[in-house]
Amino acid sequence: FAQCQGVLSMCGYNTFCEILSFRKPALVLPRTEPRQEQALRASRAQARGILRVLPAAAEAQTVECLAENLAALPGQTANSFPDQGCLERLPDRAARLLDMAS
Repeated sequence: FAQCQGVLSMCGYNTFCEILSFRKPALVLPRTEPRQEQALRASRAQARGILRVLPAAAEAQTVECLAENLAALPGQTANSFPDQGCLERLPDRAARLLDMAS
């Protein structure tokens, strides 16, 4: 991830978090079956300018459409999700929660 110019991916939770953490331009093709979870995550992220979604419509699923979107990926603005230092704060937060549980 660190050396890539952009990411082409589905939009599962873990991959989505990786895309956010590395701040890479992303084009996603979310899965819609058996659940809409990825499509919902992708559409919300696209609305906030975090990534772009390749539509699931048959006309968008052509080699030409994919090639056009991939060619535009390196010039796309990297995701604008704000860095809130979550990973850095996680160990301290987890330790406090574990202390409260005992």
